[in-house]
Amino acid sequence: MIFELLKDIKVETKALKQREEGDFLIVMSKDLKISYLNSMAKDVYSRLNETNTIADIYDELLNEYDVAEDVLKADLISLMRDLQWQSLIRLKRA
Repeated sequence: MIFELLKDIKVETKALKQREEGDFLIVMSKDLKISYLNSMAKDVYSRLNETNTIADIYDELLNEYDVAEDVLKADLISLMRDLQWQSLIRLKRA
């Protein structure tokens, strides 16, 4: 599974600016594109600090939310892909 390949990766945020608006986080990429992150994506994005691995974030979320393990893994990988595609994060080998 893809999660097993990426679990030890650390993530660096690359947003030029970010601002909270209620349950949403508004982020601007370096190419000036604006993205709106919902509350779950906002929660994940706030945990990206270059020291947490994807597995660390997964473990924290699994303890905090009532969600099936496979669903969380798939959602987390999907979010990482989306954020990377939008140039908001960079994946780094640990």
